[in-house]
Amino acid sequence: MCQSAVKASYWFPSPAFPASEIDSSLFTHLFCTFADLDSTSNQVVIASWNESVFHAFTPTVQQKNQCVQTLLSIGGGNADKSAFASMASNPSSRRSFIDSSISLARSYGFHGLDLDWEYPRDAAEMSHFATLLQEWRLAVVAESSSTGRSGESGVKEWIESGLPANKAVLGFPYYGWAWTLANPNSNGYDAPTTGPAVSNDGEISYRDIKKWILENGASNVHDPTVVGDFCYAGTTWIGYDSEKSIRAKAKYAKHTGLLGYFSWHVGGDDNSELSRAASCAWDNAEM
Repeated sequence: MCQSAVKASYWFPSPAFPASEIDSSLFTHLFCTFADLDSTSNQVVIASWNESVFHAFTPTVQQKNQCVQTLLSIGGGNADKSAFASMASNPSSRRSFIDSSISLARSYGFHGLDLDWEYPRDAAEMSHFATLLQEWRLAVVAESSSTGRSGESGVKEWIESGLPANKAVLGFPYYGWAWTLANPNSNGYDAPTTGPAVSNDGEISYRDIKKWILENGASNVHDPTVVGDFCYAGTTWIGYDSEKSIRAKAKYAKHTGLLGYFSWHVGGDDNSELSRAASCAWDNAEM
């Protein structure tokens, strides 16, 4: 029986972690990233080098779980923010975006769509964003009705602002952030740092964090108050979420009455360790 709760993650195309390696039995929804916005036509497009893997994504992940729903994600952190702002501000541009996104998703076999616009910058852009979502939703409903097909596309603050809990999902990362400590003897949360470590911006996948801990004999700390973890060795400090933290967050999401959870991204996990912890915690948590 297909589940109604949301257990989701994003997948980024990479030779190091092809879609065939995703254990889709641990998810209800998987997001394929990223389609792009053509700033001239305001249509959604897929880069030529991603066409074959995007076409194969849905049948590939459904081999292990026929119920899993796939969504085409548009945008991403490296997308042109001004292009999204311009598109959302104009009715005809919004229509081009909406129509092309639905057509593209259908032609590639996706069940739904996701927009990762990072981020609307002011009240005007937020207003245009809201209008875009309203029109997009109506178009999706109309299209699914005409074709007989359908798809699904800060917690406390959102709920207090009027968002129903059962419409929200909690996000958590399969990566951490590495920093260079100003003083290796001051290594707790909020310890002074001098800049990122390990990579240019400090981002490091959960899989690589585990390797780094072993290779460097790092000290590892779980903080139940923060519901997070950090490790350190020498002047390098990394904050991240362990299995224990992920389990706690998945249980919190269910106890709070949320629709489910999602993660970024499945390729950063270590042999589905975090995905399995989240799924089991959700299934075993009491409402």
